[in-house]
Amino acid sequence: MIAKRSALLFVLLLATAFAVSCASTPERATVVLPTATSTDAVTTASPSPVPSATATPAPTATSTPVYPRPEFIYNADCGNVDRATLPLADVTITSGSITAYAVVEVASQPSQRQQGLMCRSVFPDGTGMLFTWPTEHTGGFWMFNTYAPLDIIYFGGSGKPVMKPMSPCPRDNNEDDDTWRSRCIAEASPYGTTVPYLNALELPQGWLRAQGINTDAPGDFVVSFALRD
Repeated sequence: MIAKRSALLFVLLLATAFAVSCASTPERATVVLPTATSTDAVTTASPSPVPSATATPAPTATSTPVYPRPEFIYNADCGNVDRATLPLADVTITSGSITAYAVVEVASQPSQRQQGLMCRSVFPDGTGMLFTWPTEHTGGFWMFNTYAPLDIIYFGGSGKPVMKPMSPCPRDNNEDDDTWRSRCIAEASPYGTTVPYLNALELPQGWLRAQGINTDAPGDFVVSFALRD
């Protein structure tokens, strides 16, 4: 009996010690970190759109128009012409809001003016020849030994610019020199002007009108030029 009581007392003492031991040890907190179980659970932060800058091309220098190499006719009447390219000028012709540009050779010396565009086989659009004088000039041009139609503009003097069409005057078959020259002089009578001028500009016939320049009346257009170095 005493043994049973002792055993019971021992059990009670042991249970009491276990209870005290559990009460003195605090429970360990468990921290659960959130984890994404799928891609839907993760929000990907998209960077704010940055406005793209519009690329502005760097300014480029305006290229200087290239003057084509002159093309000449080779025959007995053109054997003595000078085939060198003359100094150049940039020409601007303006009528109202329309502007045309040409690159031309400059004939400023008597021998250059005398030859002009003789024996040229081709007059490319936007090219021609500018004739200049140091003082006002009167009179007209002829088309002796010239092989393509031209327009001529007299300008730069005290009068308004005037344009005239001119037709080629090559040698006819079996025509002697005197007959040829006389014929070209007679055909040139409509090409002249009584208005004083400092400059005359020859261009391929019809090119200026095709650019929209009104050439029907004197003074409806303005011509200017700048000599190249």
